[in-house]
Amino acid sequence: MSLDTRAIREELRARGYEVREIPASALDDRDAMAKHFFGLARILIPSKDLARVHR
Repeated sequence: MSLDTRAIREELRARGYEVREIPASALDDRDAMAKHFFGLARILIPSKDLARVHR
């Protein structure tokens, strides 16, 4: 069974979820991943100051 990941992302967004997409090429890039994790921290931790502490 094949999953249509685009349809899944669209459905999640339609339901109000924030969907983050990380390209496969970024998985081996330390700086790119740091930016993705920083973005997640900003979503999970409301205060920008707290997100910076975890950077």
